[in-house]
Amino acid sequence: MKRRDVLRALGALPALAATPAFLLQTGCNHNPHEQARRLPTQPRMPASPVKNQPTNFDSHAHTLLDEVTERCAHYFIERAHKDTGIVFDRAPANGSGAGLQYTTGSIAATGFGLSVLCVAAQHGYLAPAACEQRIAQTLAFIAHQVQHEHGFLPHYLHAATGVAAANSEFSSIDTALLIAGALHARQFLNSARVDALVATIYERVDWSWMLNGYPQQRTRAHGAPATLSMGWLPGSGFLEARWDSYSECMLMYLLAIGSPSHPIPAGVWQGIQRNTFDYGGIRFISSFGALFIHQYLHIWTDLRGLGDGHSNYFENSVAAVRAHKTWCMLQHGRYPWVDERVWGFSASDTAQHAYAAWAAPPVVGDWDGTLAPHAAGGSLALLPEESIVVLKAMREHHPPCFQRYGFVNAFLPGGEGRADWFDSDVIASDLALTMLMAENQRGGTVRSLSMRNPELLHAIHAVGFHRLET
Repeated sequence: MKRRDVLRALGALPALAATPAFLLQTGCNHNPHEQARRLPTQPRMPASPVKNQPTNFDSHAHTLLDEVTERCAHYFIERAHKDTGIVFDRAPANGSGAGLQYTTGSIAATGFGLSVLCVAAQHGYLAPAACEQRIAQTLAFIAHQVQHEHGFLPHYLHAATGVAAANSEFSSIDTALLIAGALHARQFLNSARVDALVATIYERVDWSWMLNGYPQQRTRAHGAPATLSMGWLPGSGFLEARWDSYSECMLMYLLAIGSPSHPIPAGVWQGIQRNTFDYGGIRFISSFGALFIHQYLHIWTDLRGLGDGHSNYFENSVAAVRAHKTWCMLQHGRYPWVDERVWGFSASDTAQHAYAAWAAPPVVGDWDGTLAPHAAGGSLALLPEESIVVLKAMREHHPPCFQRYGFVNAFLPGGEGRADWFDSDVIASDLALTMLMAENQRGGTVRSLSMRNPELLHAIHAVGFHRLET
């Protein structure tokens, strides 16, 4: 089953049931056309074993996260189309030449990439001029060349032409992820040209149309406000699956409600189902989705200490990650390599050359022990002390899981006569998830800059967020 189909199927579950376009630089003040700094042939090895300390963010942890940041930046430079800036969905983990399977562009990955480039420039891995040039080039191509439907962009596309890939829907969530990255870049660059391009892309998205024909005041049969469709497919129309339950869609709804041109009513926010689960006394709102559903919202928003009458969503995500860690630890009898220091899975590749969106709790699929580094990486800003231990331990005890672009997408330690399996690929959005959450944990710049966008602030106020008493 293809990755897109797996994620689409999960979303439909009932709530209850390779040429560099620009070069990396050693410092921000260098000419953007100078030769890039070469990555070391072999990733750096940790200097000492992982140890539990009063804080796990020791010098070795920061060195690891620095390398994660630099190597992720290399991906988004090397694995984007040289003329358009559209980011390829995946690439070989070792940085080798790409075949046809590595030339599909991803709108979500491109949105993540806009934020990655900003962080790369901030840390001196990319010259500011090159950063602005690349982001402006990418946004101009999206604004003027990429195929769209009522402003919604294709999930996958031909990176050179901007035409939607075969059978690819015009996706509401992927469009939202692109806009989130663009809004962050707008604040980072403070460029009139970038501002205008972001406005073009954001303002043409007709969110009301994606309510699937519902007039703004009309509600669904059982009285709840209409919710956004997951997308529109040429030839068949709107997808039946809807964003009607708590998930990564929370970010999309804020962007839709805050739209400067085609906003949907703030009341739609109240129509999202928020089902509560209890795992070992840990209570949290969730749905039947992989761990990333609790992570994406917190890349581009800072909801710490805020609530909307339903939840403190930041603490809710902390609880969900803690429940996930607890569930994983209890699988030690089945999978001896899983313990307090090595845990975590999410939607990822598998040793069976498939893509699986396992989840727990609530449990989705029969997890086979495959580890996904981005599960802990995407939790760095949520459960930092526990998550950095995972990344350090994986790096220390499973060295092949760390290659040219950082952590591979997934790996499965050997057992019962089976050899170790390490994914030969990386996936762009998962690399970026780890890098951006690491940045939020250490400096908070992605979420703090994003929170300066008036559209996002308007939506947060409109749906009733307020400061909670401590």
